[in-house]
Amino acid sequence: MSDGFRRIRGKIKLVKFDQKIFGVIDGDDGRDYFFIPSLMLHKQTYWRLEPGFTVEFMPLPTDHGFRASEITVLWTVTGTHANGEEKRVEQ
Repeated sequence: MSDGFRRIRGKIKLVKFDQKIFGVIDGDDGRDYFFIPSLMLHKQTYWRLEPGFTVEFMPLPTDHGFRASEITVLWTVTGTHANGEEKRVEQ
C-alpha cells in the first residue's frame, strides 16, 4: 500500500455469530482490530474461526479505531497450518 502500512500478525480474540457477525484480532503490535467476514481473503474460512487462531492481515486505521482487512489464517489453535500441515516447533 502506498500509505506505508504492512501486513502484521495477530491472534483471533473474539468471534461473534449473533445478529451481526464480527470478530476482534489481538494484533502483535498490541492493538485490537475489528473485522467482518467480507474482510477475509478466503471468506469460506470465517465459519471455522476460533479464538487463538493466528492470522495475518492488513491494518487499517478508521475514525472508530482499527480494522483488519485482507485476513488470512496462518495457524489454528491445535497448531495445524491453514493448508493442513502440522506446525513445526523449533527448539
